[in-house]
Amino acid sequence: MEAWRSLRSQPVFIFAALLALLVLAAAFFPQLFTQESPTDCNIKHSLQGPRPGHILGYNTIGCDIFARTVYGTRASLFVGVFATVGILLIGGVFGVLAGFFGGWLDSIVTWVSSVIFAFPLVLGVFLITYLPMFNGRNRSGPPHCRSHSSPGRSWRGSPGQP
Repeated sequence: MEAWRSLRSQPVFIFAALLALLVLAAAFFPQLFTQESPTDCNIKHSLQGPRPGHILGYNTIGCDIFARTVYGTRASLFVGVFATVGILLIGGVFGVLAGFFGGWLDSIVTWVSSVIFAFPLVLGVFLITYLPMFNGRNRSGPPHCRSHSSPGRSWRGSPGQP
C-alpha cells in the first residue's frame, strides 16, 4: 500500500496514467475524438494539409489521417496485447519445462532465449556497419567505417588500404 501511495505522488506516473487512459478512450470510443469516418475518402482532398476539423490533413487518396489514426488505435492495442499474452504463454511454458526437467532442455531453452534477446543488438550493429551513410565517408566511429577496406580486415587488426 505504501508503494501505491508513493507512486501516485509522482508527476511522471500521473502523466503516464492519463496518457494511457486517453489512448484507451481513443481505442474504445473513437467517436469522441473525431466525427469523420476513416473510410470516407474523397480524391479531391488528396494531400491537402491541415485545416479546421482535419488537424492532420489528408493522405494520397483523400482520407482524413487523424480519423484513420484514431480508429487504428484499437487494432494496434489488440496486436500489442495479443502478442504480449502469446509470448508470455510460450515463454512461460518453455520456462517451466526447462526449470522442471533441467539438463539439456534447460541449456537449449537458455541458448534460444539468449539468441532471441541478442538479435536486435546484432541487427543494429550490422545495419550501422553496412548502411551507405556510415560507409567510407564517416571519419568518426569504428575503424571499418573510416576506410574502404573490408570490416573483417579492420576487425582482425591488419592495416587496410584506404
